Amino acid sequence: MDKMPAESEQALEEQFPRKLLSRRNVLKTIGSVGVVAAMGSLLAERGFVEANAKTVTEQVYGEGSGNDCTNQIHLTDWINVKNCGAGEGIVDDSPVLNDIIAEQAGKPAATLYFPAGIYKMSSNVEFPERFTLLFDQGAVLSPDNGVNVTISGLIDAGVFHIFNGSGTILLNKKLPVLYPQWWGAQGDAETDDKNAIQAAIDAASLLRTIVYFPPGTYLFSGVITIREYVCLVGENAVLKASNGCISTGLFINNASHITIRSLTVDMNKVNTTNLGNINEQEAIKILANTTDVKNIRICDVTIKNSHQSGIHIVGKGDTNPEVHLVQSIYKTIDTVIERAAIESCKFGILATHSQRITLQDSRITQCAVSGVLLLYCSEYTIARNVCNANIGHGITVDVAHTGSISENLCSDNEDGTELAYGIVVSRYCKYFTVDGNVCRNNGNGGISIDVTLLGDIAVESFGTVTSNVCTGSKMYHGIYINHAHDIVVSSNNCYDNKQYGIMVDSGKNALVTGNVCNYNATGINMNTTAEAERVAISNNTCSKNSNSGIRIYQAAELQIHNNQCLGNGQYGIYLSTISDSSISGNSCMNNGFSVGSYANMMMTSGTNRNNIQGNTFRSETNQALYGLRISSGSTNNLITGNDCFQGGTSKGIFSEEISTSYGSGNRNNDGTFSTLPN
Repeated sequence: MDKMPAESEQALEEQFPRKLLSRRNVLKTIGSVGVVAAMGSLLAERGFVEANAKTVTEQVYGEGSGNDCTNQIHLTDWINVKNCGAGEGIVDDSPVLNDIIAEQAGKPAATLYFPAGIYKMSSNVEFPERFTLLFDQGAVLSPDNGVNVTISGLIDAGVFHIFNGSGTILLNKKLPVLYPQWWGAQGDAETDDKNAIQAAIDAASLLRTIVYFPPGTYLFSGVITIREYVCLVGENAVLKASNGCISTGLFINNASHITIRSLTVDMNKVNTTNLGNINEQEAIKILANTTDVKNIRICDVTIKNSHQSGIHIVGKGDTNPEVHLVQSIYKTIDTVIERAAIESCKFGILATHSQRITLQDSRITQCAVSGVLLLYCSEYTIARNVCNANIGHGITVDVAHTGSISENLCSDNEDGTELAYGIVVSRYCKYFTVDGNVCRNNGNGGISIDVTLLGDIAVESFGTVTSNVCTGSKMYHGIYINHAHDIVVSSNNCYDNKQYGIMVDSGKNALVTGNVCNYNATGINMNTTAEAERVAISNNTCSKNSNSGIRIYQAAELQIHNNQCLGNGQYGIYLSTISDSSISGNSCMNNGFSVGSYANMMMTSGTNRNNIQGNTFRSETNQALYGLRISSGSTNNLITGNDCFQGGTSKGIFSEEISTSYGSGNRNNDGTFSTLPN
């Protein structure tokens, strides 16, 4: 053992007062590399790498610093193992180390100090919990193949290599943080650090602690498997696939309680071969196929350049999804992805068979198929993300139930034929909210709600689409609703879209209310091949559209109430093949042009048994010919209490159908009241 002779101690004590330092005070004196990080936290100091590159000898004894021996601190609780004959790297140090351990049996805690050197071990060594192992830079434990070195106490080492050899290092003491550098990682963008990173993760899983990546670029040549109860944390650290690597990057394989934070994962697709398999070459993969996977958090990460998904979450479905729908045999539960930046992948995020998945405050851009796709997922939250310039939809949920998509910006998503929406909710999605999103300049349209199950069978959806802004759709619509039952579309602003502001197709029990649809081809359109029923279109503003404000074809049991349709190019309201409906309280003013025989409101053949009551039709010079026009074949409609004063440049009400009934209170084009059209 390294213990000063008694006569030397006496001589020095006569010259200097003796100081007996506890280990805590010693470490305070030398600037220990102890880390105050808790799970999920970053290190308190950014300059720790440079500070801890010094050796213990330099800091305590002053070697190379100009200090002389009179400044030595007398340490009574350290054992310098090199002074006991270990650390030459040639002979087996196991006997020396085991002798030290045996000699200290029953004594108080001690620090085993390892100066620079290779500590070769050819037989097992177990350091009990009462020992703290303190390493100089250059001190490396190197067990031979088949040899176990068990460390049950604390480790005090800087960010440098301390474990080597083909044997096994077993850590049994909870340490606040582990470094890949302890196992030999370089982070120099040249060395393959895969094995060192994997060793650090394996050790951290047993200790349920942090693997911390200091600044650098860490190459990996194969998959890195993340074990349970591990937190990966980085600081300006990049994990990068080496040239030619064709594996997944970080793989969470049926493991739970994992955090990945503040790392960049670069899959380097320019210098790797695309295998074309959606289940390979992902930057981060989470797999649940033998058990449920729970509590995964991915925060403050950057992911880029993957041939496949940036993040791929995979559960195991049952064998009959068409019947059971979102049921799964195994699934990921409580996955949180927040403040992620994902770019230049095939899918930004692809998740199947997940429950309670949260994606928020992230940016997904320039992905080749889709920004976000959730399939067979339930209880999802997608909030405050930016999905921009993807070649495909920005956000898609498919065969999913009970979730919200809110306050996202989805813009400029389109493929080569512009076939992409900002947000898509499709196939048997139920209990959803699409709220407060901005969908701008997408290829197909802003928002698509198409919940058809199979064979054009509509399902009860119980959804709300509210307070969204949908503008600049290049091919079609601001909001598209297809085969949706029990849905509310309210308070949306849909303008400057190529075709319709809002399109409702084959809906039942739908409420379209309080929306503003201006400067589209048509403001609100219902154009179905199968009858829509029990749809209310009320309190909307549809103005300055190039064709019609509201256009409805083939529907029954409608309520079209209290809408404002102003200054549209052809018709304010256009009705075709509408039956058993109430059209009341609407203001249709200054629509159409006289040269086109347009009207503020038009009823075409097949529009039967409707009550047209209490509407206002107005036209100024060179506007519609008619306030209300009823074509032949529109039978048994009741027209009552409408204000058609100056309704058209020709007539207030013009009917070509003899079965039309006129109640009292219609105000004619010239301002008179009668029960006959004028």
